[in-house]
Amino acid sequence: MNTVYIVGSINMDIVASVSDHPKVGETVFGTDLAYFPGGKGANQAVAAARSGAQTVMIGAVGKDTFGSKLMDFLRENSIDTQFIATHETLTTGTALITVANAQNTIVVVPGANDAVVAAQIPIPKSGDIVVAQCETPLKETQKIFTAAQAAGVMTVLNPAPYKRLSEEMIAVCDIIIVNQIEINNLLQSYNMPVFEKDNAQLSDFATRLDVTIVVTLGSNGVIAATGNGDTYAIAGKKVEAVDSTGAGDCFVGNLCAKLLESNKLDEALEYANAAAALSVTISGAGPSMPYEKDVLTAK
Repeated sequence: MNTVYIVGSINMDIVASVSDHPKVGETVFGTDLAYFPGGKGANQAVAAARSGAQTVMIGAVGKDTFGSKLMDFLRENSIDTQFIATHETLTTGTALITVANAQNTIVVVPGANDAVVAAQIPIPKSGDIVVAQCETPLKETQKIFTAAQAAGVMTVLNPAPYKRLSEEMIAVCDIIIVNQIEINNLLQSYNMPVFEKDNAQLSDFATRLDVTIVVTLGSNGVIAATGNGDTYAIAGKKVEAVDSTGAGDCFVGNLCAKLLESNKLDEALEYANAAAALSVTISGAGPSMPYEKDVLTAK
């Protein structure tokens, strides 16, 4: 059976609900405080697993209470955790999140996530998918993707939080998934104009980089372009948003789960878009990842 390997962060999200985000120097009162399993890597792994993909998580936690709880959460979601390292001195990654009017701000303290290395990942086989983000060392991700491509394995990068990508890093990516901020950061690094949500502009850029680029537009849906000129547009879904934390991760995990099944990009985009829309109706990151049956019903 083919497998999705998620290389990435594992965090405990500490979420404060507020009426408005504090300005610099301002103190505001919160209305609620909650602890949720999170981290972009862990969120994507849960999303993939809940949509039926055989999923292996590659990451690191500290030898602390948060680390133990997060490992339990991953196992409860049928995720293979045997390649997650536990560090004696580094703390488990933590994200401090404020949520106001269904929008969030996030501060990430990486901790053990900064210690993830390429040697942790087993050798994937042709037909598998390897996914990574930017909450673990990018130089290690490049090593992993280089080995994966050599083995005929699809590589998917979600460059978030955004870090400048070298040409060597882009060269070992098959798919790059970005939001509206990240696509502009990527375009800027090539001295190209601001993104206008235009398929032709995205197609030209994807052709130039020789990579498939997927841009998530929140409630406005998704557009994508492949390196050979194909373009796709998926309309947004109207939902009553509660918490947008983890919506992008939900999209990535579900897209990969469906590409693992059929390798049909249009079908995977539509499914992942529906899953991400459903996720924002539930609080928390990891816990908000929907199950396949719920996504199929929502579609």
